[in-house]
Amino acid sequence: MNDIYAQFIFYCNAVWQRRWYALSTAWVVCIAGWFYVATIPDVFVSSGRLYVDTASMLRPLLQGLAVDTNIRSEIQIMQQTLLSRPNLQKVARMTDLDITATTPDQMERLLTRLNDKTSVQSNGGNLFKVSFEDGDPVRARNVVDALLTIFVEGNLGQSRNDMDEAQRFINDQIKDYERQLEQAEQRLANFKQQNFDILPGAAGYHGRVERAEGALIAAENALNNAVTQEAVIKRELSSVPELIGGVTNIGIGSGPPSDTTLRIIEIEAQVQELLTRYTEKHPDVVIAQRRLKALEAKNERELEAALQNELSAGEEPTAETGVPNPLYAQLQLRLIEQQSIIQINQRRVDQIQGQIAELERLRSNVPAVEAELKKLNRDYGIIKENYDELLKRRESARISQEREVSAEPVQFRVVDPPEIPALPDGPNRGLFLTMVLFVGLGAGVGVAWVMIFIQDTFHDATNLGSAFAMPVLGTVTAVQDLTRRGWGLSKLAGTAVVLIAMVGAYGSLMRIEQQVGLSNLDIVQQGAGIPAAVSDTISNKIVPLIFGGS
Repeated sequence: MNDIYAQFIFYCNAVWQRRWYALSTAWVVCIAGWFYVATIPDVFVSSGRLYVDTASMLRPLLQGLAVDTNIRSEIQIMQQTLLSRPNLQKVARMTDLDITATTPDQMERLLTRLNDKTSVQSNGGNLFKVSFEDGDPVRARNVVDALLTIFVEGNLGQSRNDMDEAQRFINDQIKDYERQLEQAEQRLANFKQQNFDILPGAAGYHGRVERAEGALIAAENALNNAVTQEAVIKRELSSVPELIGGVTNIGIGSGPPSDTTLRIIEIEAQVQELLTRYTEKHPDVVIAQRRLKALEAKNERELEAALQNELSAGEEPTAETGVPNPLYAQLQLRLIEQQSIIQINQRRVDQIQGQIAELERLRSNVPAVEAELKKLNRDYGIIKENYDELLKRRESARISQEREVSAEPVQFRVVDPPEIPALPDGPNRGLFLTMVLFVGLGAGVGVAWVMIFIQDTFHDATNLGSAFAMPVLGTVTAVQDLTRRGWGLSKLAGTAVVLIAMVGAYGSLMRIEQQVGLSNLDIVQQGAGIPAAVSDTISNKIVPLIFGGS
């Protein structure tokens, strides 16, 4: 412990003996450091705050009708990309900074400085703060103003560009789907036209088979009924005499049927055929029935007239001639009519059976036709669904675009516009002046410490004996007279004066910095004309090395 104390006392005395080296070095370092600190350019910071209002009254009203974009996400992306290279190049053009950059290297350094000196912060979600620091307060304000302009116009312009691109894409898709839809409709129409006979549905193959089978049953029933009715009429006709009075070889009923009777048979056949296709209230059926009744009335009048003529020709019927039996004539007429009906029903049955045979021949094609029809309908349905959805999307895009034109979905308000800063925001010269003071004192002590090893001396007998490994027999002490004491006091006072002057200079510089600023002194402004290369070297390399990057 005593050895450590002795070493400490030794080195303190040695430094004290070389105090003028230390003080000189400290003064040189402090003067150079303080001058450099005074010539460091002022840094002015300009900032502006922007509020993004996303609460639009049209948003809830148009929900589901217009395209609702994620505004907050877009704003966050714009915040992150605000300092992108294209935006920084735009800032350089807007503030005329690109004029100073005549080479690609200068432009690259300019963009790097803009990126490093710009700060974009989000305060509370919708509140953004943009700051920029520069040696020129006007330039700092202009850069912030340009960044705010790009932030606002970038969001609005990008949103409208995206909407225009979306509408162009939707219109192109609609045209393409219109073409596909027309082709699908044409394919479906052609297929239905080609396979109309065997298509499924009420008017298709199965419906036709069912209707044909039903019509065949009805036609066979009608034919059977007509045959039965013919047999009944024949039996009645066989039991009725042809002439009243017993003679059967002469009379009205025995001759060929008249023209009226033939017309009645023809019209009745037409009525029966019409009833197989239409109801009794159909206009064609009603007209045919009226004509039939008129012919039947005419036929009765002709029979009565013929009977009266024969009666008037021979006063009374004789056994040789006889009187025609009207009932027999009517039964004969009904028999002829019934035979006509049988022929019509038979032709109807044959026709329906032919249709059924043709449908049976087409039965093997039905599954393939139905499968192809389902495929065509499915393809058409998918295309139609996508086409209708694109029409809805186009309408939504149109409403969204009109909403953005008439009322902006996002309102940008500059809450705190950028201004030209009156006072510099940096550097912290007070801290740098203090650091220079301590660095100077440390440098002086370091120089004195080095001088101890360069100019080695002995402080006392113990130090001398340890250096030569020999015993010290004695020491001679200098007599401290008044002159020597005065000289010692003067050296002590001189040292104190130098230290006080150094501290006083430090205090004066601090006071000047606080009141007017060191950079505003004329001598400092003249010294600020150091070449740019030297200034950059000192600022970027020497000062960070000395002050630890402060």
